Amino acid sequence: CMRGAKRMTIRTTRSRLQLGLEQRFLSYVGDQDYYGRDVLEVQVNDHGMTHECYNETLVATETVNIRIIAVNDPPTVSFPTTVLIYEGTPCYADFHEQNSDVGTNQKCLDSRASNIPPNTGAAAISFGDADLTDVSYGNVTVVMTVGNSPEHANAGAFFLPSLVYPEFESKAWYEVFRSSDGLNTMAIQGTLDEVNWLMNVVKFDAYPGFRGYVLFRISINDMGNYGECAGLHVCGQDQPCADHNNAG
Repeated sequence: CMRGAKRMTIRTTRSRLQLGLEQRFLSYVGDQDYYGRDVLEVQVNDHGMTHECYNETLVATETVNIRIIAVNDPPTVSFPTTVLIYEGTPCYADFHEQNSDVGTNQKCLDSRASNIPPNTGAAAISFGDADLTDVSYGNVTVVMTVGNSPEHANAGAFFLPSLVYPEFESKAWYEVFRSSDGLNTMAIQGTLDEVNWLMNVVKFDAYPGFRGYVLFRISINDMGNYGECAGLHVCGQDQPCADHNNAG
């Protein structure tokens, strides 16, 4: 049994080869996480055998065009596994509160006190998707919520101190709001690179009046964007086509 072979030579009689193909002993499997074009070249050599005689060798070659369709793998989330400790120092003005006179605390912003995670050297929250990273139009939606019960409504909130992208032009969008159960929530929509960059600058503002444990609920939605089958992509799920060579 051969697996993962990129080239195969079979020497046998025509009847045995045909029987093996009909019974599907030979199969084609795309590489993991690969999608797009491939070509299968088939060459048949009769070694000059014609009935009971040997004549000049004849060779026939055919090319089979293959298009591998992506399987929509779920996104992944990487996050700190240790307990994060915050001191309840406000870093920003809560504009939801009327007549708020609390301005942005620059000392807090300049330190790691409100980072996620707050300790130096620890990895930030990050996201991945095997079939999304090289799709320029493939936006994802990330939703982060503080807590999982009404008692966490005043535990703290996420905020972004800066939206200046030093490495690329961004069209990412975000909003901060309270969910239907009153919990502080941040939603971000953008490319995978954009949301991962934002995870390095996002802050958690622990409210001074809260003491105790609270969890961060994090989810990512790939919005149905995967490989060449995504959205309005030519030859994708919304624009099927007869000739896969037109996909682009």
